[in-house]
Amino acid sequence: MKKWLSAVCIAFMSINAHASFIGTDVSCSIEPSFIYNCDASTTTVVDNSEEFLLQLMGSDRFEVGIGANTVQIENIGGDVFFAEAGEYLDLTFLAGLFDEVAFTVISNVTGVENTDLGFDGESLAFDFNNTVWAFGGYVTIGFIDNTQVTIPNVPTALLMLVGLIGLVRYSRK
Repeated sequence: MKKWLSAVCIAFMSINAHASFIGTDVSCSIEPSFIYNCDASTTTVVDNSEEFLLQLMGSDRFEVGIGANTVQIENIGGDVFFAEAGEYLDLTFLAGLFDEVAFTVISNVTGVENTDLGFDGESLAFDFNNTVWAFGGYVTIGFIDNTQVTIPNVPTALLMLVGLIGLVRYSRK
């Protein structure tokens, strides 16, 4: 009986499943490609590191860091930057990782609006033309995971188990 009770408790412990970019591959492209490039076309996301450097005419201008559910783009070029050449960044992630997703934007960059960003579950598109980036200026996009699956936690499971044991004992009388 004790083994069975232990097995039931372990089975009903709280387990959460969350989507995460960590450990997945992501690809980068930026336009106009004749003056911009990503330092790598594809990389595997590692927490707390930059995944891409966006280069302007061969010099590092922006750093792209990807966390479990965030993307941050930061001006590391050393001065104020005026984006006026039709700049368009596209990051492509594992399809369906965030099936039902909404995102929040935190930014200190002049001219960035929510309408400049789009995400279709696989590709993040960021049109940052006509924006002004101070040195250290950043845009952080936070993805909200609506696909979380939760299994009941231990107290709920124990309450259900006690109720079932009571019903079994009552039915035997």
